[in-house]
Amino acid sequence: MNKFFAANLSFTLLCLAALLASCEKGSTGSGSGSGSETPPEGGSAQLVLNDPSDKTLSAEGHTFSITFRTNQDWTASSSESWWCYVYPASGKASDSAISINCEVDENSSRSERSSVITIQAGSLKKSFTVKQQGSEPPAQDYFTLKTLSGKETDLVLMSREGGQTSLMFNTSLQSGEWNLEVEEADWCKVYLDGSLIRMEAEPYGEKYEYLYPRTCKATIKSSKLPDVSFTLAQESHQMLRTLNYISSYTLSPSGAPLDVFIYTNYYQWKVRNNSDWFTVEQPDRMTLRVRATPKQEGDTQVRTGSVTLYSAAWAEEDLETIYWNKTVKINFSDGDPDLSGEDYDYGDNKNWD
Repeated sequence: MNKFFAANLSFTLLCLAALLASCEKGSTGSGSGSGSETPPEGGSAQLVLNDPSDKTLSAEGHTFSITFRTNQDWTASSSESWWCYVYPASGKASDSAISINCEVDENSSRSERSSVITIQAGSLKKSFTVKQQGSEPPAQDYFTLKTLSGKETDLVLMSREGGQTSLMFNTSLQSGEWNLEVEEADWCKVYLDGSLIRMEAEPYGEKYEYLYPRTCKATIKSSKLPDVSFTLAQESHQMLRTLNYISSYTLSPSGAPLDVFIYTNYYQWKVRNNSDWFTVEQPDRMTLRVRATPKQEGDTQVRTGSVTLYSAAWAEEDLETIYWNKTVKINFSDGDPDLSGEDYDYGDNKNWD
């Protein structure tokens, strides 16, 4: 009886051990039914796109998501990032699915375009193509030239260092109905690259060598539309100041204009008026004309204000981040040092010379 009990106990314990071993072995499988669980540390690298197929989009703007899984740090890029871009562009390995966005601008040209989206994780790489159809023919043919930020322009300014820049070119005309003509210049190259006009320039002058700008003109010609031209201008080391570095001027309170001579080698410069009691004009590239709004009779208050001069290569919103020595600030007032407040009247305004 004792032998029979011992035999049964041994058999029971043996079955239990086998069952436990089987359960432990099953728990080390592929995990959940998704089959995309991140392998343990030291395992093989993984990169799986949920939808790796190419995409064809209409000419309208689009935004869509790209979802993938990887156990590696990753980057995302677009071969034509000026109209098709992905964000965020990089990230860390993750146990869960990763989702990023792809934004496609409206295609205002009639030509189809495409961009290759690439996800890279360690040595692994997955790519697919985004194709965007061209727009329907418009009611009226057109040429447009815009910066990569979308602003129409006919001027491109390059710094002394040279390098490369681009303009976006759109037209309703078909290939062969127009052509790009460029003035001969040995320092620059202007050429078409799809719907971009690319410009390359060599360095110009040495540091602290003040040279006048050099230019190259390009024209888009067609028998169906008027010519569209733009100028590529390259500036040397920049100089912008007033004559004799004068930074303060007195304006006539009666409204007589004051011309301030601007000493510069900028191709173009702009002026931001920081005050509302005088106006500014630029009769030519070397002159700033300032005119005060006439004072009311009996007004003896001295008005003060300023303007800021800066290169046409910058937008006005850039002024907060531009170094102080890249701009010129000029102060103005309309006080008369020969008149005291009690002696000042409207007749003095009218007779001001």
